[in-house]
Amino acid sequence: MEVVGTPNLNPPPVTAQLTQTLPQLHQVMSDAITNLYLKIRENYSLPNSTVRDIFGEFSTILQGFFTNLQLIGDYGAGGDLLNETYFDTMFDQIQSDWRLAEFLAKHPNYVKPMPVKLSEDFSMEYVSLSDTLRVLLSNEDVMGEILHYTREPPNPTILSDFKDGTTFEFPILGDRCDLGIPLIFYTDEFEVCNPIGSARTKHKLAAVYFTLACLPPS
Repeated sequence: MEVVGTPNLNPPPVTAQLTQTLPQLHQVMSDAITNLYLKIRENYSLPNSTVRDIFGEFSTILQGFFTNLQLIGDYGAGGDLLNETYFDTMFDQIQSDWRLAEFLAKHPNYVKPMPVKLSEDFSMEYVSLSDTLRVLLSNEDVMGEILHYTREPPNPTILSDFKDGTTFEFPILGDRCDLGIPLIFYTDEFEVCNPIGSARTKHKLAAVYFTLACLPPS
């Protein structure tokens, strides 16, 4: 998943325009906070509860700043909009998984899971593989890493990755394609109520994952 970069937060040049831009600035700040939340959660594999605690402290710091700003009385233009909930509501989008999902669904690169009914008693959520690959490969950084990694000459004396083997040298696609995208699929079964359990109860879920084998291991 690609997360939107931090938006431009430069203030408007004319103070008189501040009242008109405060609502937009609030949304920009809210989206930036949510993006930061997602980056921290995904990059460092932290539990939601831990990240929410961190951002809860961050929200408290902002509230303290705003309280002192009120005491000083330095609102500038648009003071009627800078009320006590102005900063606090910037964190609304990360207060629950539902709101996070709602935020992500607005992203142009979001691939929505589609429900598929397998039988009367069983169903699944399918995330389109082709759409996911389209999003990943349309990212210039990802595609650049793939091209650089797959076109590196293999080390003839060391097998460090699958691409150093003879199978990768075989032209599976022949002349039809300049670049193949090898995929590795794997499955896992787990219990929702006990993820490290034996996955034998009625709460068991089966998940199918894939990874791009043409990306560097690091």
